[in-house]
Amino acid sequence: MPSRKRLRPGAVVSIDLGDGEGVAFGRVLRPPLIEFFDDRAADAADVDISVIAEGPVAFRVWVMDRAVRSARWPVIGDVPLSPDEESAVHWFFRQDVISHHLFRYRSEPDDPAGCVEVPASFEECIELECAAVWSPEHIEDRLRDHFAGRPNRCAADLRPHLRLSDEFVEFLTKATGRRPTVTGFSRRFNLATFDGHPGPTDRTTITMGLSTMGSASWRGLPLGCELVVCVNAPDQASDPRALLRTVLLEEHRRSVTGERPSVVERDSVFAPGNAPHLLFTTSATPTPELIVEKGKFGDRYINTMQAIPLDDAELRRHDRNPGQFLLDLASNTSLSAYPRSWPG
Repeated sequence: MPSRKRLRPGAVVSIDLGDGEGVAFGRVLRPPLIEFFDDRAADAADVDISVIAEGPVAFRVWVMDRAVRSARWPVIGDVPLSPDEESAVHWFFRQDVISHHLFRYRSEPDDPAGCVEVPASFEECIELECAAVWSPEHIEDRLRDHFAGRPNRCAADLRPHLRLSDEFVEFLTKATGRRPTVTGFSRRFNLATFDGHPGPTDRTTITMGLSTMGSASWRGLPLGCELVVCVNAPDQASDPRALLRTVLLEEHRRSVTGERPSVVERDSVFAPGNAPHLLFTTSATPTPELIVEKGKFGDRYINTMQAIPLDDAELRRHDRNPGQFLLDLASNTSLSAYPRSWPG
């Protein structure tokens, strides 16, 4: 009968994935570090744990010890660590919540220093696990997602993320002649807002964080896109900040679930249901000073695109003839208006 035990190096645990998904396995390295194997079985009694322990590893993370102490994950045997495993150094990454600087981090209970932390680049951290202690419930979710071949939300949220550097804010300040008001609404995203730009009753808002979800690269650095929305005398429905929040959160959801295509594509429309809809383009803009292509800011390159609110009638015009609609829009003198007037 599986025993109720404490975490100890070499202990092999079984993890019931429930709903007929079988049993996964983990092995304790140096507590609380556990490695989880890229293999599962219908029943723990049907496996040779020495064979499991020689198989490929899916991931290694720190885990709360109640997973084993409570017998949620019963210990089903021991596979002692090899000398190489005992001396192995396991690096994680840590990201400062204020500065967003990245560090490589390791914690060694037997080391007099206790832990070692060194500054690191995004590229050095992208393949590392976060220096976080997982609950057994979240590990079980991650294993189910792993075997199903789908992204795991917790793992995605714990990836290192790039934040826009002060250089981007300085660019916005120089381009407009005034410093934006920067507000955040999540750990990853901010919005920079100018009230009274370019016209006295206009509100211009720029995303800060959308580019961190870009998958392209340019000259060896990440390349992503930020959006600019300008609306004259916005009401609650057409407030650029509300429109961009919708885009950012939907793009984040798709990046976590692996859905394609991206929400933001050049000369395409994001139509969430009710107007206003958003057309992404560089062909028509009331703020050309804020449109850049492959501008280098800190540790990445950024494109910016105008996001132009459309009503339902404009969306239908776009769907009938996208090329002609863009030409007509570029010649419209009330680009920042919503809804806008059209000649004739």
